[in-house]
Amino acid sequence: MISNDQSTRENNTPGRSITLEIDQFGALFQVTYQVSEFPESRLLNTGCTADDLRSLITTLRSVRAKLEDASLVRLSLVSEGAGDVDRSASVKESGVGDESVREVGAAVPLRIAERWHDLARIAVDGLGPREVFLRTGYRPDEVDSMMAVLKSISPR
Repeated sequence: MISNDQSTRENNTPGRSITLEIDQFGALFQVTYQVSEFPESRLLNTGCTADDLRSLITTLRSVRAKLEDASLVRLSLVSEGAGDVDRSASVKESGVGDESVREVGAAVPLRIAERWHDLARIAVDGLGPREVFLRTGYRPDEVDSMMAVLKSISPR
């Protein structure tokens, strides 16, 4: 799910974010990680570099490290470059008791987020459904759900 929050950034554009269920995030992390198994030349065709991918994976690892008892993952899409974005995840809790929601959040550069679908497509198409399942543990319908989220932020 992609959402626009009500806050505005310095450039006066609404902030955007991706909200994921924990399983969707797991598929997102695993598929994104698999992209690192492909040659850098494949990455360059998407407009991303190996450094961009490493930065993205570092951010996702930070989120994954804080997932215990989390309900949601929210990735804020920010317009700064990859080097300017704080890659560390944060935890936000709201509500009480059974109504409690624990959300893990991090920032992802918009420039990379807009190419994320193309990056993930490298692994999904390059490996095929069976190999993606064997490497990630996620079924094709789970991968498709995650890919739909990425497609929603792609400019194409």
